[in-house]
Amino acid sequence: MPTTEAYRAVSGIILRRLPLASNFSLPNAKKPLHDLGRKPNELLYLLVKKPRKDHAWQFPQGGQEKNETASEAALRELKEECGAELSTHLLDIKQPVGIYQYQFPKEFIESNKRNSIGARVSFFRADWVSGQCQPDDKEIVDFAWLTKEELWEYVSLEYKKAIQSFL
Repeated sequence: MPTTEAYRAVSGIILRRLPLASNFSLPNAKKPLHDLGRKPNELLYLLVKKPRKDHAWQFPQGGQEKNETASEAALRELKEECGAELSTHLLDIKQPVGIYQYQFPKEFIESNKRNSIGARVSFFRADWVSGQCQPDDKEIVDFAWLTKEELWEYVSLEYKKAIQSFL
């Protein structure tokens, strides 16, 4: 098996919207998946969509730069992909809640001239404080605030197996 140096250092962020205050009320109409007020009594997670066919839905993530910690990279990627309006409280600062390592498809490595054979994603948890996701329409083309059960309808089985213990 290749060494971890062959894997690109990537940081991801699992952003949670905690249940809202008990005096929060909503009309009975079904709220769209972009609405932070949907399912006020449940924990919701921010899932974003990349502009590709396979493995499009995931938590915000991106490459770690040499001068930053993994948690700093996770927060930077959230801001770059989802806009500066989102305010969060980072729960995991020094150590990630978990790591997901995978290999890139051969075609991806060849077409993108990658030096690494895969990615090693360090996930950090954060709680939503205020603001809304505003996708950049380049790296991220859509988003949804989903319950844990709803997440599984969007992500691949491989991704589900990797992240379910991080939630």
